Amino acid sequence: MNSKNTVKEILNKRGFKEFKPTKELLEKLGINAWRFKKIIENKLEMTLSELADFAIWLDVPVEDLIMQNADEPPSFSPLSLANSN
Repeated sequence: MNSKNTVKEILNKRGFKEFKPTKELLEKLGINAWRFKKIIENKLEMTLSELADFAIWLDVPVEDLIMQNADEPPSFSPLSLANSN
């Protein structure tokens, strides 16, 4: 599965057309400016840790950061997880 993130869309909806991260934000996210730019441009997939950190920073659920290709079925369903016990 090749997932894309919605960070740029979230920032755009909040009025940011371009976003240059501060040194403090990069330290909080644990990444460098190059990686931040590539994540925003969807040229790199985020790690699970980065997804969690971006979700906290943007104050959104992790699920809101992941945009799956509309032609692909979801990789799991909540019901299949609930019934796996």
